[in-house]
Amino acid sequence: NKLKILGIDFFRLNTDSIFEYEITLSLTSGHIHNTITGKIISLSEVKSIWLRRRSIPKEINKEYRSFLEEEWASLYRNLCALLENRFWISQPLAIEAARSKIKQLKLASDIGFVIPETIISNSIDEVIDLQSKFPKCVYKPHDGTALYVNSEKAVYTNLIENKLTK
Repeated sequence: NKLKILGIDFFRLNTDSIFEYEITLSLTSGHIHNTITGKIISLSEVKSIWLRRRSIPKEINKEYRSFLEEEWASLYRNLCALLENRFWISQPLAIEAARSKIKQLKLASDIGFVIPETIISNSIDEVIDLQSKFPKCVYKPHDGTALYVNSEKAVYTNLIENKLTK
């Protein structure tokens, strides 16, 4: 809405509704056509990109889901490669590099942030030992992913309510 108010022309690619678009890529360029609005953008016109969210379409046939998810991921990588020299907010390679929790925490520590004691472990004994040192602890998954295939339920940062015991 802000861009509209400012009179700035933009093209929005809603990845969760990817089937509303026709996308054609070549070695040097390409275009995206929103079949609902009729708007078309040539990739050569793109000056900047705000990668707000990337999602996989939900209406994928279950029989072909794995194949189509891989194809969508490949299309996405190729689209990003064609646009790599543009100005990005949330550049995909930077997002991917930031996915490593240990790397993030180490970098933050190296530049002076105070980081709480942290472990990544599948050992309940190690978790109990860490939890015994503090009045409160949190559990944070490696990635905020769905609990199971085709689920919209995900696990995020959670306070460990009860003291664990051996």
